[in-house]
Amino acid sequence: MNDDTTTPAVDDPDRTQLRSAALRADVIRVAGQVARTQDSLAAALRRIASQNPDEGRLRAATRAAENHAARTRRLASALRNGKPAGDDTPA
Repeated sequence: MNDDTTTPAVDDPDRTQLRSAALRADVIRVAGQVARTQDSLAAALRRIASQNPDEGRLRAATRAAENHAARTRRLASALRNGKPAGDDTPA
């Protein structure tokens, strides 16, 4: 079985490279979308926390959303620049 949902045939390196490039582009696109969603969540939490300044949990959740968005943007950037996907070190 060899369709788009399975690994390409081992004996077809050109197809493997094309599939790899397509998947990498998809991951970069989705990482950007996830980062934007996390930024929106952080903004919403920031607004809610500003209305309840004594609510430490909301401030912590806001920081966590901001940190996740930054990490996701670093991942997308690393992938765009050809770094290994697991390399989460600042550039």
